[in-house]
Amino acid sequence: MRDRLGLQCHRTTVGRYLHKEGIHRRIPAVKPLLTEDHRRRRLQFCQENLNRDWSTVVFSDEKNLCTNTDYRPPLWRRCNTRYDPANITPTEPRVGRQWDTGGG
Repeated sequence: MRDRLGLQCHRTTVGRYLHKEGIHRRIPAVKPLLTEDHRRRRLQFCQENLNRDWSTVVFSDEKNLCTNTDYRPPLWRRCNTRYDPANITPTEPRVGRQWDTGGG
């Protein structure tokens, strides 16, 4: 940020002033990259299952483990703005070796 603005001061000085204004360096939140089709189908599912008896549904936890590293560069943001659209990094389809650890 200091270099982008062309400031002639130490980076900790910039950080100190940003902290004073309530802006902190954080790792961005991630969420799945949804297309318009995904959104339409999710809304349709919700509308179709609005009155479903969910007590008869069994849910299972599933997790994908991936061998590649998911680096998310930190960003500067104000407190309580983690889920603002500008502060979210969409997840991309994963590449690399994966293991499904689906529970049942």
